[in-house]
Amino acid sequence: MQKYGGDLDEAFIVATENGYLRLGVEFLKAGLTPYVNAERVASRRPYSIDVDLDYLIQEDSDVQFDYFERTEDIKIKTYNPSWVDRAIPIVMLAFLLSVLILAIAGAFAIVKGLV
Repeated sequence: MQKYGGDLDEAFIVATENGYLRLGVEFLKAGLTPYVNAERVASRRPYSIDVDLDYLIQEDSDVQFDYFERTEDIKIKTYNPSWVDRAIPIVMLAFLLSVLILAIAGAFAIVKGLV
């Protein structure tokens, strides 16, 4: 694994077919790995698991993983639209409709003035 920028969100993976398969196997194994004792983990994270990726990452790579964590209690934030969010489409539709009506009325006024 390598980084192409200055931040971890700019990392990419260059691997052979077998390398990708091994990475997939390690992540699948992580789903079944028992939790690590809190005494063994410096950060005392209760959901830490052991995932062995060291043999997959080259020595000169600047990508590193501090720890792996597995939890079944992931909170997904849902978006609840406010009254303003619901009113915006109605206001825009009313505005466009009034522009259309005024354009038609203006066109009739121009045509009536020419006749």
